[in-house]
Amino acid sequence: MLKLPATTTRSAYVPLGGGLYTEATGNQVPPGAMIGGENYEPKIGGGYSRIGGYERYDGRFEPSKAQVRLFAPLTTFAACAVGEVLTGATSAATGTVAFVRDGLVALTKTTGTFTAGELLRRGGTDIGLTRNTEPSIDPLELNQVLAAAEDVYRADIGAPPGSGPLRGGAVLAGEVYAFRDNVGATACIAYKATPAGWVAVQQLHEIAFTAGGTAYAEGSTLTRGGVTATVRRAIVETGDWGGSAAGRLIITVPSGSFTAGAATGGGTCTLSGPSTAITLPAGGRWQFVQHNFTGDPARLRLYGCDGRGAPIEFDGAVIAPIKTGMPVGTPAQAVEVHRNHLFLAFEGSVQHSAPADPYRWTPVRGAGELGAGDKVTGLLSVAGQETSSALLIVCRNSSLVLYGTSLADWRLATLSTNAGSKPYTLRQSQMVTALDDQGVRAISPTQAFGNFSFTTLTDTLRRIVVAMEPVASLVDSVNGRYKILTADGYGLSGAPAAEGRMSWGLLNLRKRVSCAFDGEIAGQGAMFFGDDQGMLYRMDRGRGFDGQLVEAWARLSYASLGSPRLRKSFRTVELEMRGESTGQLRTQTDFSFGDVEIQPTVVTAGRFQGPSSLWDVGQWDVGQWDGQYATRVRFRIEGNGANFSLLINSAGRTELPHDIFGMTVNFIPRRGER
Repeated sequence: MLKLPATTTRSAYVPLGGGLYTEATGNQVPPGAMIGGENYEPKIGGGYSRIGGYERYDGRFEPSKAQVRLFAPLTTFAACAVGEVLTGATSAATGTVAFVRDGLVALTKTTGTFTAGELLRRGGTDIGLTRNTEPSIDPLELNQVLAAAEDVYRADIGAPPGSGPLRGGAVLAGEVYAFRDNVGATACIAYKATPAGWVAVQQLHEIAFTAGGTAYAEGSTLTRGGVTATVRRAIVETGDWGGSAAGRLIITVPSGSFTAGAATGGGTCTLSGPSTAITLPAGGRWQFVQHNFTGDPARLRLYGCDGRGAPIEFDGAVIAPIKTGMPVGTPAQAVEVHRNHLFLAFEGSVQHSAPADPYRWTPVRGAGELGAGDKVTGLLSVAGQETSSALLIVCRNSSLVLYGTSLADWRLATLSTNAGSKPYTLRQSQMVTALDDQGVRAISPTQAFGNFSFTTLTDTLRRIVVAMEPVASLVDSVNGRYKILTADGYGLSGAPAAEGRMSWGLLNLRKRVSCAFDGEIAGQGAMFFGDDQGMLYRMDRGRGFDGQLVEAWARLSYASLGSPRLRKSFRTVELEMRGESTGQLRTQTDFSFGDVEIQPTVVTAGRFQGPSSLWDVGQWDVGQWDGQYATRVRFRIEGNGANFSLLINSAGRTELPHDIFGMTVNFIPRRGER
């Protein structure tokens, strides 16, 4: 009798992680890494996350927080359309139709409390009686319903008025601000996000003074003759109150035209002439740093530069230009606060204010200047070995580090004569990182000469990264990631890995990006980006890319399961994953490094369950009791070869992100390859 070989099915688990590898091939690429992909981001500790959605933002109700109320008809509903407002005949509660199909109406933007079993009306027209209980629906359809509710709120949100791209933004004390050129592109306007949408920051005036005697308090009145204004900020640039103070007063639009001479009101000084309106130049690119130069918690402020005009101090209401003494037309291109000094970079000159006073720029008060010898692209105050902190001065092709505490003991040391940073990429997250011509580098404290060292972090995808021309970078404090964005919406997302490395994934936001910034809102990290149409978007929010498709894919490395020369009959693969909502994946498999003699599998689809409860959608019966903390999704991968590579694809506008942690492969060992 012919003896057949054993066909025992074996299983092997492959943890996913390591990020994207484009510089290695074959068995050089670790199991679980990606050899291609887009919009799957590495996770700290391993695994990959489908990128979060983003949604437009102006301070109004966020679409991703939309809730729904579901109604099923007692018999049938009359026709109604998305966007129409329905009213409960008994309760007088109202809601806007977000989703409708035969046998189901979903309302959002509800007011009041609907009564079970009541009649729904549209104006004076009856739509139909509702059932006493709210219907349960399939979780995938629930995704569609909630995405439709997001669309209703999204329609209310707009860009800051004006023209052209968004010029920058910042978060201060939980409030969001954005900057955009006006309609004629003659000036840049600051806006605040509010529950009513974007509101322009009040335009103020500034007026120079000398011989300041009694200080003007903020909110006091400035008077000369019959002209008055309210003082919003008193800036002393030289001298002191008591007779020698000179500087500027930031005031409301005066009741008339001030003239030179003695002024009174809430203080005393001599005005130098009429006031002038404070305007910000168009066409800039704003960068900000937060700092409080006083002991008053209410005086946390933003300090910014735009590469076009004078740097500013901004507290959310008052824009105060900072006069450093540099000639008009010599704008700053980088800003930082270090050792309680405000630092600004003007081409190759790094200048700092007096300690604890961002308005004074005279050496007699402790201000100073340092020569960098190259165009400065970034400033960052970091912890160092030699002192408790140091200032990194990163140029386009070189780097320096400033030690000391003040003008009395500054010491400027060369860090590198060939490693620098492209603009907008010097950031501190889990480590200090910057993108230069050799890739993303970590700048780390060390005991060696210079006290800092450079380590390249993107050798696994070097050719892709060195070609990037960034317009922004972000620190994802929630997920521990560092992100770089380019103008065409592509980017890079990295998470710390073992032994000081980082794992990387590629991004595609499908928008033209003009700027990006991050901050903290209600104690949680928040990330934003602006586009070329002037819209601001909050990242990691919502189910789609502002209501549009999110497409993510990952081609995993070829896995030989410990036996690179042994042929195997592959049967199934189970993905271990967790979704924030129920969703679907599609997979396809290649074998033996894509051998053209072996056909890849057909595309197969699988469904995964969402979390164990979704009661936050707002209604008791709209939930999913049978979900799991983590789930396994099985796909058939019938094929033979020494190894296999799984292509994972996710595409949709209604699902929340998901994580994939690993895969279990079921296979039958066959024979060694000849």
